Amino acid sequence: MNDLVHQELTIGFPDGWEDRTEVLFVGPTREERNPAVTVKRVELKFDMTLAQFVGFQVQALEVLMGVKKVDVIEEGDTTLAGLPAYARLYRLRFGDKPCVQCQYYALRGRTAYVVTTTSAADHYADDAPIFEEIIKRFKLKDPAK
Repeated sequence: MNDLVHQELTIGFPDGWEDRTEVLFVGPTREERNPAVTVKRVELKFDMTLAQFVGFQVQALEVLMGVKKVDVIEEGDTTLAGLPAYARLYRLRFGDKPCVQCQYYALRGRTAYVVTTTSAADHYADDAPIFEEIIKRFKLKDPAK
């Protein structure tokens, strides 16, 4: 049995089960929309480089979310929690609403982290400094603790 500890809770899950933790934070509602930050943790089945992981994520964005090359605003190398990372800022639609998302990808061993910031397209400029501060403050605990 393994334990997942998050904030005030601990939950056990048996061997053979996978930890696919997702944490979601939402900001105040504006025009029926909320800015959001999602943190996803993925245990990889095999060793992978950051470039390989990013490639898989790009393909998923294209296939599942319909994000095309023309939708990408900017992308490139960065850091996340002191780890080498990659960030991609792009436009997409949720239903009939235009949005802007930025995804940050980082690996620590066989654990991948995907942090996604989401805002309504017309509010992204206002939300960007808040998102930047959230990303700057993102940290990972020492895995030995």
